[in-house]
Amino acid sequence: MMAIQIKRAVKYDVKLRLALYGPSGAGKTMTALKIAEAMQGDKRICVIDTERGSASKYADLFNFDVIELSMYHPHAYIEAIKAVDASVYSVLIIDSVSHEWEGSKGALEMAGQDFRNWAKVTPLHNAFVDAMLGTGLHVIATMRAKEDYATEAGEGGKLKVRPVGMGPIQRKGVQYEFDIVGSMDIDNVLSIEKTRCSLLIHASFVKPKGADFVSIVKPWLMGAALPEQVQELAPTPPQSSGNGKSPTAPPSVAPSPVGTQTSPIAKPSEVEKTRSDFGLAYGVKWEKLDSAWERFKQEKLNRLVSDPDMTVAEVSALREIVKRKQESLQPVEAGK
Repeated sequence: MMAIQIKRAVKYDVKLRLALYGPSGAGKTMTALKIAEAMQGDKRICVIDTERGSASKYADLFNFDVIELSMYHPHAYIEAIKAVDASVYSVLIIDSVSHEWEGSKGALEMAGQDFRNWAKVTPLHNAFVDAMLGTGLHVIATMRAKEDYATEAGEGGKLKVRPVGMGPIQRKGVQYEFDIVGSMDIDNVLSIEKTRCSLLIHASFVKPKGADFVSIVKPWLMGAALPEQVQELAPTPPQSSGNGKSPTAPPSVAPSPVGTQTSPIAKPSEVEKTRSDFGLAYGVKWEKLDSAWERFKQEKLNRLVSDPDMTVAEVSALREIVKRKQESLQPVEAGK
């Protein structure tokens, strides 16, 4: 049974999670770069470019590095996100995430016409979303837009379809994953449609300069310092009893599982990211990931534990094991 904890809510320092969507020519890439430049501080900006090198056309105006993707499988996005080192970069722009949904080797192409395929495709898509939101960088994701339609009852009870404006090209409901979502029109007006920052409710920016948006958002992102993560300590070797033999613990005393005594509960996003990385590192098929993950946890942590009950130290311990596994693998080209 999951242990229920009630505690006072605290607003911690957080990273920007911004989505911008609009039609071609609305200025999504330029606006993303302007906002990133105002956010970056003393680190660099990295752009994951899926638009055939279009971001690099702004290299004379902005200083940034780029990863160009030509295949849009969720794993390609995940590997690109993981390659952006938080010690070097502070802002990650993904331009755009629409290709993960409808591009070559994207979710729609993998699912095809057989609805049963979504049982395999959905975990892949969710892993991409987890990687995007779980990175320790500010994230600005752009999305293409299309005309949205609604079905309603007309005269005589007949159904009719009417246009209801533009919507992002991505999985339905993707807007819920971001703290701030803005739509852009062909006149380069950024209109905030969804936000957790009260000062941005119904806000709009005509030809946004970047700094005008960031001057509102940056103070909102600031909060209390995150609690220090408890570092996993190596187990202390047993002391000799003087007769050359190691003492044995009383039968009634079980060894303490990693980090369960002092470590706080881990964030769900950290658990999901570690789980996703485990699957990639060990080559686990997605339909077998749940059972493999449970066995891995039990073997390495010496206890049965549900994901919501995992501590920071336990997640850190598993993440270190996964990292060592990843480092032991030979690099392969995306898509092979």
